[in-house]
Amino acid sequence: MKKWILYISFAFILTACSIKPPDWIIGKWYNSTNPSEPEWIFTKDSVMNKQGTIKSEFFIDWTDKNLENKYVLQASHVLESEPHYEIFERISADTILYYISSDLKDEDAEKEKIKLIRK
Repeated sequence: MKKWILYISFAFILTACSIKPPDWIIGKWYNSTNPSEPEWIFTKDSVMNKQGTIKSEFFIDWTDKNLENKYVLQASHVLESEPHYEIFERISADTILYYISSDLKDEDAEKEKIKLIRK
């Protein structure tokens, strides 16, 4: 049992170390139309929201992709067979769009886009 806990802890440490947000997104961001929603906080090596880190026992793995004008977190979930993408799209130095998609390339699959502004 102790080995199992050690392996899980080690996996979370490795996952946390692999997240490297780009410089343009570093800082605090909040929903421009509903400031009471959780804010996103990006540092050089982590992503958090007002409710805590994105890490959760429900997620197997978080990986990130730094695409042109987009920062993407890919989540593998225990209860889902397919991963989903949390996408942060750069609009300007102080504005990004946040949305969740099941397919990174299919823009029609995008749900509501939330405008986040730098705090």
